[in-house]
Amino acid sequence: MSDPNYEKKSSNWPDPQAPPPFSENQPFESEADPLAPPGQPPPAPGYGSAPSMPTLYQAYYAPPDSGVYQGLDQTPQSIFIIPPQPTNEPEHLNYSIFTMLCCFPPLGIAALIFSIKTRDANFAGNGTAARQHSRTSLFLSHLAVGMGLVLITLYIILTVIMFKARNTELQSP
Repeated sequence: MSDPNYEKKSSNWPDPQAPPPFSENQPFESEADPLAPPGQPPPAPGYGSAPSMPTLYQAYYAPPDSGVYQGLDQTPQSIFIIPPQPTNEPEHLNYSIFTMLCCFPPLGIAALIFSIKTRDANFAGNGTAARQHSRTSLFLSHLAVGMGLVLITLYIILTVIMFKARNTELQSP
């Protein structure tokens, strides 16, 4: 950096620009409204003055009797929300409660849960979900009855075998 051209400023270079009249850290403060027409004082709030404008991102609606139309001159559209039509899939609620209490409780509880899901889907108008839950509930109920019958049959067979074994044990001296 010993080159003398870098140390001296040539005379044909422009001077640096003057700094701005405000600091970047201070907010802009103006007493006059920049959007108001020049030469007119701002209207005083009160009777006869224009309504104050909304803040940023807030919709402005003119008073209904002012005759000012916002946007296109259209009548407001009505929105009708039609509730879904409930479906009528069988719930099998009584059957699943019976299987839960009398046959095989684990599968009966699962069948009861799907029966309740069927009822909720029927009420919401979701026919496909109601049909699927109804079939699952019926299948689980049938399975619980089958498991219950198998367990009862096994219990009876084992009881008979144990009874015969006890009788033969008592009869032999």
